[in-house]
Amino acid sequence: MNRYLLIDGYSVLFRMHCAMPHLSHGGRPTSALKGFWNKLQQWLLPELGKPTFTHVGLFLDKKDQQGHYRRHKIDPTYKSNRKRADPVMHESVFSQVPLAIELCRVLGIKTFIEPGEEADDLLAGAIDAINADDAMDDRESWKEIVSTDKDLLQLIAEGARILDLRDNLHWTTTAVFSRYRIHPQHMSLYLALVGDATDGYVGVKGIGLQGAREIFEIANLRAEDPVGSVYANRHLYSGRVQKALKDPMALEHSYRLARLYPEAWAYPLTDLQRKPCRSRELRDFFRSVG
Repeated sequence: MNRYLLIDGYSVLFRMHCAMPHLSHGGRPTSALKGFWNKLQQWLLPELGKPTFTHVGLFLDKKDQQGHYRRHKIDPTYKSNRKRADPVMHESVFSQVPLAIELCRVLGIKTFIEPGEEADDLLAGAIDAINADDAMDDRESWKEIVSTDKDLLQLIAEGARILDLRDNLHWTTTAVFSRYRIHPQHMSLYLALVGDATDGYVGVKGIGLQGAREIFEIANLRAEDPVGSVYANRHLYSGRVQKALKDPMALEHSYRLARLYPEAWAYPLTDLQRKPCRSRELRDFFRSVG
């Protein structure tokens, strides 16, 4: 069985920076890098009776030359609410990203990064490609995504889970339903309804958590047209929810921000295969970073 480890790079690096004591070498911060290295050893070194990952990838966001992501074409204010409460911390983590990329390279792990694309969309495309490859060969692979981003919960399915390093929690279909009372594939619609403060969109005003749950209990959602499914059942909702849904464009706009865009992925799956570790380069790398 192929076993995939897909790492949401910035999510993990920021988490490691917060979890580790302050470390530096030659005046350069290394806390996030050292924490990342510790986790890579946990994930990749074989343990007795535990299968190892055959495919591994590091996924990173990258703005285009105009400083935009794909979703800025939908809404120029996308993520504009983000303020660096601790600019020193952000700069510290960003300065360690090239080191994390180099560490992965010498370990035989490819980094996936495309101008204008976010890691979420690249991860979604990788999952789609893995599933299509499995279907072609009539097999089932295991997929483990490492992230703290709830946008990615929509990728959870049979044989795919998310490791959230904040609590060392594994998000599964059961865990998502227990927390949100929805199935993972509906997470993008859920976020479109209630909004996502992290990414700076408010959802549909007046819906809230209670209204969203009412919709999910009543609506017969169709995967090919989730927004249309919500409005097809509008007459069955409470007066408050009907009033909140008076403008279909508001939900459509939020949904376009909340959904994932797997077409961002344009790589062969062989790029995810682990290559041999360059042991000498690895030793030289850690001599240079302490």
